[in-house]
Amino acid sequence: MADTKKYVVAKGCAFTGNKKSYKEGEAIDASAFAGEKGADRFKDFIKTGKIIEGVPGGGTENNEDDGGDDNIETSLTRAEMETLALELNIKPEAIAKFDDAKLKKVLKKAGKLN
Repeated sequence: MADTKKYVVAKGCAFTGNKKSYKEGEAIDASAFAGEKGADRFKDFIKTGKIIEGVPGGGTENNEDDGGDDNIETSLTRAEMETLALELNIKPEAIAKFDDAKLKKVLKKAGKLN
């Protein structure tokens, strides 16, 4: 079954691939990354928050909140969450750009938070 989710370039990110530039908020899919490992690179960028689920122009497909993940409760400190993010191979400079809510959301999506 094909992935029917739609993705856009995250805020503060841009990509060039397949003879096209992809800027913040623009639709993007795995075809933007050439070669045998293109799909893997695409998945890695989703995992690190550089490509996010949504529709071009901002918001989610339903233009609703993305499930209330902004209020994820955890007893972990910021440093502990950053350590978990590093285990997911998220670059330190990307982690530094995340606010606590975004970091919690990324960790929850990766299965590191309940």
